[in-house]
Parts: sequence; structure tokens; C-alpha cells
Amino acid sequence: CTLGNLVIEVDPAGKTVWQVSNDDLPDRPINDACGVQRLPGGTTVITSHHATAGQVKLTEVTREKKVVWSYTDDRKAGIHHFQILDAKGKPEGKNPLR
Repeated sequence: CTLGNLVIEVDPAGKTVWQVSNDDLPDRPINDACGVQRLPGGTTVITSHHATAGQVKLTEVTREKKVVWSYTDDRKAGIHHFQILDAKGKPEGKNPLR
């Protein structure tokens, strides 16, 4: 939900089964969540497309909405989309979130 700074997961019937927003996280790291990837361990990595220099560009959160790590850099542009790869260069997870 990009500009709402919200990520939702819905089941096949369209029911929201999980969500996370800036209201759930310290320092409100989500800034236009354009890209999201669920990792095999159940955590979720979220981009911040509108982030600028010095702001959080990626955040990994647990199902319990705890921040695992975040990535910040000095580039002016945020990150629109990304893909986490394993040590062999293969995509992590089988089912990217859409």
C-alpha cells in the first residue's frame, strides 16, 4: 500500500492475514513501500522508495513486527524494488509477494 506506508498480506479470499505499518515500527522506517520480499524464515524485507540520503532504504521485519535490520546509505534515491539472493546466487524464497 505504497504511499500508505503499509504492507498487507491477503489470503486467496482477499482477507488481510498480516500487516505492518510505520505505527508498528520504531522510527517509522517505511517511506513508500514499493517492493516487498518474504524470506524463507518468515521475515519480510520492505523497500522505502521515497527515502533520501541518510534515510532507511530497506527494513527486515519479523511476523511479530520486530525490526531485524535496516539499510541506510547516502544516495539521494530510494529503492524501488530488489531481490534477496542466497549464497549461491539463487532467489531466496519461492513465492514473492505481489
